[in-house]
Amino acid sequence: MYNNVIRCVLLGDSGVGKSSILDRLKGDGFNDYNGSTVGVDFGIIKNEKTNTKFHIYDTSGQCAYKSITSQYYRDSTIVIFVYDLNCIESMKSIKYWEEEFEKYNLNNKLKLYIGNKSEIKKINNDELIKKIENNKNIHIEVSAKKNFNMQILKNHIINYTDNTINIDDSFIENNCYYKINNVSVEKKKNKCCS
Repeated sequence: MYNNVIRCVLLGDSGVGKSSILDRLKGDGFNDYNGSTVGVDFGIIKNEKTNTKFHIYDTSGQCAYKSITSQYYRDSTIVIFVYDLNCIESMKSIKYWEEEFEKYNLNNKLKLYIGNKSEIKKINNDELIKKIENNKNIHIEVSAKKNFNMQILKNHIINYTDNTINIDDSFIENNCYYKINNVSVEKKKNKCCS
């Protein structure tokens, strides 16, 4: 029996890798053939030291499921906004997802902003990172496929208790906490999201 159960929700456009991130957080491997989430998927991670269980809801990024997925925003203590580092449209959509989330939940305590697919990063996200940092939120660039910085993300989640995050800097891989260094930024293609 766990003393605390904390609800987390993953939000972002379809195809940004929310399901792959959830799989990595649960300890599963990467699946190249993850299809689109229909409605909501669910996973649990635990922190035995604090006797806390985290329910993580992977919501569909498709508009057709909006009425279903918005129910999972309520009572979420942690929200994880995910965008694709290869798709500028998904980064611009973060504002939409923030607004959608705040329609249903004004009480969340921790916002994490995750740029996924760092192994193929092609967009310049400096402006978004600056906004996130100015609002005292957390931004991490990850690769669910390569399992890069996924432990940092997991530690931010499982070490969350009462607005306190206890992260040891030793978890930061390659000194790339907020931004991955030495990655060339290419101009976006006409169509990057599918």
